[in-house]
Amino acid sequence: MADYGDGNKLRRSTATD
Repeated sequence: MADYGDGNKLRRSTATD
């Protein structure tokens, strides 16, 4: 699980997006 710490916690990608 890769969490985007760009102030966007609502988006979580399990792949390398």
